[in-house]
Amino acid sequence: MENSKTDKPHDEQKKSILKEQEFENFRMYHELQYNRIDQIEARRENFSNLIITISLGAFTIGFGEIIEKDLIKGILLPLMIIIVNVAGFIFVNKSRYFIKLHQQRAKNARETYAPTLNEINRKVGKINSNEDWLRRDRIYKYLHIVLVIIAFLSVLRYNSNWGSEENNNEEEVTSVSIEQNNRDKLISFSEQMKQLKQNISEDSILSNDNQFINDQILKDKFEVKLAEYIKDDCLPQILDKKIVLDNFEGFQNIGDIDNDKKDDFVFVLHPLNFCEEGQSYYFSNPNIPRIKTTSYCCHPESIFSIGDIDEDGSNEIGQYFSSCASKFKSINIFTLKNNQWNKLGRFTFTLNDKYEQFKDFHKLSKKTAKGEFQFLEISDTDANGKLISKWKTIKMK
Repeated sequence: MENSKTDKPHDEQKKSILKEQEFENFRMYHELQYNRIDQIEARRENFSNLIITISLGAFTIGFGEIIEKDLIKGILLPLMIIIVNVAGFIFVNKSRYFIKLHQQRAKNARETYAPTLNEINRKVGKINSNEDWLRRDRIYKYLHIVLVIIAFLSVLRYNSNWGSEENNNEEEVTSVSIEQNNRDKLISFSEQMKQLKQNISEDSILSNDNQFINDQILKDKFEVKLAEYIKDDCLPQILDKKIVLDNFEGFQNIGDIDNDKKDDFVFVLHPLNFCEEGQSYYFSNPNIPRIKTTSYCCHPESIFSIGDIDEDGSNEIGQYFSSCASKFKSINIFTLKNNQWNKLGRFTFTLNDKYEQFKDFHKLSKKTAKGEFQFLEISDTDANGKLISKWKTIKMK
């Protein structure tokens, strides 16, 4: 009898632990679905934007003098535009299936493990997206359809002009043939870049315009060198100058992180091309490599010093990472060694009423020994608002 009484509290404690583990698994699974939705939407928009930019560049390059008998300009180039835009249309259409799949998974998880939360979510009015003709993915599909139609009409126009020129004299045919031989080449990346630069408006810039960034954004206070980050196979984006300048948030002092006895500053810049899926952190010392992210919610204060953990004369840093939508955030810990960033660890941080991510960081972390660091990981809050948390340790090698 005494054994059964002592076992009962133990069993209840075990059930409580299993319940917390089950809820943690639900939280991570639910967050995973919406993170994947964010990634799918970002890839969908980047893919469509790339296709639209290439199509517009192809139109600019190829159809300025469409009356010439140029097979590449008149047939192959429009066919390429049609093919890539059909592929873009299919990709956009298919992405919605996967988004709906992850939404349904998240809903099923809420119904099973968080029925109260699901009921609150259900009561909130929701737009029927199936009847929304101006939905984002539909707008992209409309653009792809318009580009396919324009390319198709270009082929028809080319064929019509070619037929009407059959009565031209031999001298004109010879002249056209010489120009055709000079232009029958695939459009290279450098040619696309040249066309982009020639056709950009005065109110816009290319996203990798190093001079504009140094002169107009950084105002020569610091210098950034983008050459090592620019890819030769990925086109830059076209950005509005005013928006770029308005969105720049300035500099944040983070202390000496490279052991040169000088304070370092951090600032945030936009993606340099369509291949990058988020903003990046850059540093006042151009020899310090940037930290690239997949988030569009980066701010200078999101990079902060956590002190010299390994006592080598330079500070380690923390990076507050946010996907913009969820209350579940994370903090990444980095150290700079041999001009390369090494990621030491990652901690979950859930938004709560007790701790603020920056103001209270000293309460959430502590150095326990040389090369050893602890952080209070807050994985969630329970139904009563109590934090679900535990201390985790990082040991530097």
